[in-house]
Amino acid sequence: MHFLCIGVNGSADSVLQHITNELRHLKNKKVNYSINEIDSDGSTSIICTINNGRFYKEKPDESYNILKTYISNALADYIIGQYEEKLIARIINSNYGYFNSMEKKEILNRALSILRNDDKTLINSIYQIRRRNIITRKLMDYFDNSNKIILDGFVNLG
Repeated sequence: MHFLCIGVNGSADSVLQHITNELRHLKNKKVNYSINEIDSDGSTSIICTINNGRFYKEKPDESYNILKTYISNALADYIIGQYEEKLIARIINSNYGYFNSMEKKEILNRALSILRNDDKTLINSIYQIRRRNIITRKLMDYFDNSNKIILDGFVNLG
């Protein structure tokens, strides 16, 4: 049985929503899966399992690779939405300590405006896609070596 386990500190509702939305596309690929949520001591584990359907029996590695791809896409979207602003603020605080708090806030707002492509420019759209693809690729590389991930650890060390 192939599975991926995603560890989340606190509530996993948002992560679970991203995963569920992304995995809906697997129904078209005839990949049978299940998602279970296990809560313990302030953290949650989301376990995504490939079930023993017809396609799984014929091509178990292909089914698992498809699952890794979709989960990586979902987690990349989640990471961008939940962690990007905090990471940028951390970078600004550690590298630009000589600015006052108002200036740091302005730098953060400008950076977020560019990253979110508020101006709807082509170059910023390309950067958005590239950032998402880089995160997706790093997640897939991680899942090539392990079927368990703790999101906070991955983001903070990756």
